[in-house]
Amino acid sequence: MQEDTKLKIQKTINEQEHQVEISVELEQDLMERHKRRAARKIAKQAKIPGFRPGKAPYPVIVRNFGEEAIVDEALESVINDVYPEMLKEAEIEPYGPGSITDIESKEPPKFKLLIPLMPAVELADYRAVRKDYGFESASDDEVNQVLMNIQIQQAVTEPVEDRPVESGDMVQLTMTQTIKNPDEGQEPVIGTDMPQSVYVNSKFDTKDTMPYKGFMKKLIGLNIGDEKKTTHTYNELDEGDELFGKKVEFKFKVDAISKADLPELNDEFAQTVNPEMETLDDLKENIKEQVEGYRKQQYENDYLTEVMDEIVDGSSVKYPTELFDAEAHSFVHQMQDQAARQGMEWEAYLKANVQTEESLIEEQKPELEKRIKRVLVLEEIARLEDLRVENEELQAKVMETMVQGGLMNYLQSLPKQQADEISQRLTMDSANQILNDKLMRRLIDIASGEIEKQKKALEDATDLEKLDAAAGGDEEETEEEQEEESEE
Repeated sequence: MQEDTKLKIQKTINEQEHQVEISVELEQDLMERHKRRAARKIAKQAKIPGFRPGKAPYPVIVRNFGEEAIVDEALESVINDVYPEMLKEAEIEPYGPGSITDIESKEPPKFKLLIPLMPAVELADYRAVRKDYGFESASDDEVNQVLMNIQIQQAVTEPVEDRPVESGDMVQLTMTQTIKNPDEGQEPVIGTDMPQSVYVNSKFDTKDTMPYKGFMKKLIGLNIGDEKKTTHTYNELDEGDELFGKKVEFKFKVDAISKADLPELNDEFAQTVNPEMETLDDLKENIKEQVEGYRKQQYENDYLTEVMDEIVDGSSVKYPTELFDAEAHSFVHQMQDQAARQGMEWEAYLKANVQTEESLIEEQKPELEKRIKRVLVLEEIARLEDLRVENEELQAKVMETMVQGGLMNYLQSLPKQQADEISQRLTMDSANQILNDKLMRRLIDIASGEIEKQKKALEDATDLEKLDAAAGGDEEETEEEQEEESEE
């Protein structure tokens, strides 16, 4: 602000809403200066007979537009002018712009502002969090299961109609699955009249077999058109835990039966699956790497979720309602996009789910609040850990994304401004991804104790260097003593 201003400010903090209300009183002479400024602005925007724009005397402007219009314009001007100084004097770090809640007086200006505060995070001792890291490599059984699935996909089939299902057949079913003991609020019907293929062979009957191990035995002896019902209670022997403890009824109909001839597992098979693989062992190793990569990502996501839940639960996080409103708006926008992809209007989507936009937000409020706290805690940890993105790794990441997405030629075909905007968004997304990856890896290293191990190894190496240096010094001293003795 150009001119000296005397402010009278009273500050009241609302801890629950994480916002502050300030009562401000300004001097009248400051208001008078802004009234003159406001009058000139009004005169420039409107025509006053006999005067050039902005050149009419103040009394003439008042006569033409009224004192109240000038005062209102001046009040807005003076508040905007002194706002930065108000924040500085009141020692406020705002999250967003303040809003006027009350104007007690226009002359002299006396008003109240409500200002949202920047989020505040008091972190738990995140470096003390420990959780065993127990990722296991892919087993031979998992690799063989993938090979079995590929064999089934590449099977040569021949329809049969004159006999029932027997081992070695591929059976086409129409199936409806229903949970008989659903949780409260859980949809009992998993799927209705869903097509499903089942290869019947006891050698391929594993815990990964869909819909469960042992199901294919129920098909032996059935003919085309036969219908049957069976139930299965999922337990620890079944793959996954989505249906653990649930009793599920399977109602199905046999639509078609085919004799299946599976390809032999050999080097030729491996080359057919992936031309870059020379042998079956190469293919197995490649499958193992993919399975491990997928499983490791799943494991570390679950691992980090538990670690972050512990850190967030032990941290104090405060944020203004404006931040929640922004998160809720983003959530609604995502849901609108989802409805549009389903070919539904937003209002129709809400009506189909017996909800309003307000009730939808209220229903998701706990999850939205959890998401906000998690992001704020992660940002604070990243700041304390001083994690940064180097230019070289950012450039490499952007180039990798552009090549994988085939964006190079596409960007070159666009107008420069549009191409620059896409490139900027891509660069920002890449930087965020790199920083997030570094942060997740750092948290895993902290929680697993890996950082402590690295620190201990570094200390041991430093101690060893000191010992070596000391030993070297002793040797030099001994050599000097021997030289002196020989001279004597």
